[in-house]
Amino acid sequence: EDTTYAQPVTEEETISEVRGVLGRVIGDRYQDWFEFALAENSESDNDYYEIRNHEGKILITGNKGLSLTTGLNHYLKCYCNVSVSQQTRNVEMPAEIGPVEEPIRKETPYQIRYAYNYCTHSYTMAFWDWDEYEAFLDWAAMSGINLMLDIVGQEEVIRRTLQDYGYTDAEIKEYLCGPAYFAWYYMQNMTGYGGELLDSWFENRVALARKIPHRMHSYGITPVLSGFSGMVPTNFDEKYTDATVIEQGTWCGYTRPDMLRTYVDDGEKDYFSEMADRFYQNQRDIFGDVTNYYAVDPFHEGGRTGDMDVSLVYETVQKKMLENEEVAI
Repeated sequence: EDTTYAQPVTEEETISEVRGVLGRVIGDRYQDWFEFALAENSESDNDYYEIRNHEGKILITGNKGLSLTTGLNHYLKCYCNVSVSQQTRNVEMPAEIGPVEEPIRKETPYQIRYAYNYCTHSYTMAFWDWDEYEAFLDWAAMSGINLMLDIVGQEEVIRRTLQDYGYTDAEIKEYLCGPAYFAWYYMQNMTGYGGELLDSWFENRVALARKIPHRMHSYGITPVLSGFSGMVPTNFDEKYTDATVIEQGTWCGYTRPDMLRTYVDDGEKDYFSEMADRFYQNQRDIFGDVTNYYAVDPFHEGGRTGDMDVSLVYETVQKKMLENEEVAI
């Protein structure tokens, strides 16, 4: 099996990917205008870039890939009148390279520059393929984003986890939502609506999901993956009669998944902890050790806590994230 998606990114690959951004955004005929170099930041721990003239070219130096692409974006905007956004690209380049008057150095004190929430993935990105994601990641890298929510392919994690508990593919497909509703499924708002998913969907999205984090890493962007909240199909306690679940009711008329108790009394089987470990292990098996950031909201826009203490719910949900972060590291 090809596991290159899970391999560390080399400096050579980072420079190559930065040049890939340049070529896709303004065209390969401008490659000779620029030089790129990675260097440690000797002045602080902040991300930074420097721009200067060098032997008739523009030399951009920075501490990681997205520093170089952010520096490129600055030069294009300020010296070439080129504008790159998510929606449009004004890339009419000048006839000649414009030298910078004095060396430019910019750094950011912000250690985390985060982008996106679950809704965006269904409002805008539900059916994106690699071409759309590649252009999107080019823009993100040029904008200096270094932490980004990525839920592509998480339905395969759910499928494998439920298979571990004896669910058939037919049952799992009935439980999952369709692609246009993934955001609300992953936010625990609904289940079993807008599907069912084709077998090819799982395979194709896993392949895409492996490319996205690797490209992110080449720039220095860390993906944020879905965490485990304890949500399960509404018949889970019928299959496992010793499991304690809390029915979550409905959201805007849609049935919400049930929620496992995230903590149990002494002597009771802790299905939440067990399933969380399986969930995160399946995630690592599918995508590799790509992150130590996870996002989840057990009670998004409602839900029921039952007799559980909300602070203990979030404490145990986070505890499993932290434990599995240590496993990944």
